[in-house]
Amino acid sequence: MAVTGHKRRTYILAQTSQPKYIFSYFILFCLSLLVFSCLFSFMSMNTTTIVYANNEISVGSTPHILLSRMLGSGWIVVTIGGFLLFLFSILMTHRVAGPAYRIEKSLSEMLAGSFGRKTILRQYDELKPIARQVTALSILIAERQDDLRKHNREMEERIQAMPLNKEDKAALMDKNKEVETILQAFHAQDPGPLQ
Repeated sequence: MAVTGHKRRTYILAQTSQPKYIFSYFILFCLSLLVFSCLFSFMSMNTTTIVYANNEISVGSTPHILLSRMLGSGWIVVTIGGFLLFLFSILMTHRVAGPAYRIEKSLSEMLAGSFGRKTILRQYDELKPIARQVTALSILIAERQDDLRKHNREMEERIQAMPLNKEDKAALMDKNKEVETILQAFHAQDPGPLQ
């Protein structure tokens, strides 16, 4: 199931829930910063801080000085941290969103009547057990379909060899052709990677 060197072309899959999770991680990061800042300010409410900056000494309550410093330079930390969090969340959610998209694509092909394809995932992707089960189901249906075609051809040969009158033989051949028509709706393919 795992293929190394298989690079995805799209990093953010809009048709999955990946953008929602990325946004949720970013909101969680911002809320964590806010809670930590509020908690630290509350715990240092009754303390005084002395700051020496630009040849100037400032004395004030710790929460007030922290707030002014965070508003002055904290946006840089939030911007860099937000960007790093965005990259991290893309990598983490892509390990689930990409395989979910692949499995969905494989199931759509099966619903369209195409069987026998493998669902190949990358080495560190999640949902590998589900992909293996979908692949096994697809290959099993393709094998059973081939068996049905083989038995249908054998049945046609036996009907031709039977000593029946023309109407009975024609009725059996019509039923056999109906089965063949139903089987033609399904397409067995060589097991190859899903693109």
